[in-house]
Amino acid sequence: DYYMQIQSDGMPYQSHPFYMPLRVISLSGITNYTASNISSTNSSLMMIWDGKGFLEIDGKIHKVMAGSLIALSSSSLLKMEPELQLKGIWIEYSCIPQSKNEDIFINDNSPVHHASTRLIALAGELYSAWIDADKQKPFRVQQLFTQFIVELHGELTSHKERSSSWMERVTEYIEAHYNEDITRDQMAALAEVSPEHFSRTFRKSIGLSFSAYITLLRIRKAQQRILT
Repeated sequence: DYYMQIQSDGMPYQSHPFYMPLRVISLSGITNYTASNISSTNSSLMMIWDGKGFLEIDGKIHKVMAGSLIALSSSSLLKMEPELQLKGIWIEYSCIPQSKNEDIFINDNSPVHHASTRLIALAGELYSAWIDADKQKPFRVQQLFTQFIVELHGELTSHKERSSSWMERVTEYIEAHYNEDITRDQMAALAEVSPEHFSRTFRKSIGLSFSAYITLLRIRKAQQRILT
């Protein structure tokens, strides 16, 4: 076997993830089908163009709306009620190597992201190319899907960097003003994010809720004053 010979000769083996679209369908094809558990044998990306409501993913409730993108692993359990009337697309894909830890979209802390207008437009092009295949452009779907995941990866990376930046700014402000009446909404405004997003990101980053962190900081500062 030539592949095995290369390995036995000591040639370095580099593992690169590859992504291939397997199915692209309208969300209405899913929401009109069932209100019970929705599962897939493959990883999936769910892009919402219109509508809003709540989804249950692996036992946790997530708010979604137009522009939401949901990343689901093959083991994810999604519950979605038909009355939500969500409009958008469902993309099933295969990741090679087939490992949850290798899938950069599934390995993120939260399954719900906010997509840019550019990403939404690419999703629309991908859906159109999937349902109306062009024999003159046999690789059009693969090309659009590759553009889509490259754009998604860039947005997720940028989002993580911004979250890290505003978290540092917020904690520095709290450290300087912990004795004042600081509210979650004030800190969310300082971070330029929604209060809900602020709470989720703060807890994931610090390990405590915002109110618990403030209380603990005040106790520690009081102890330091007593000891000095």
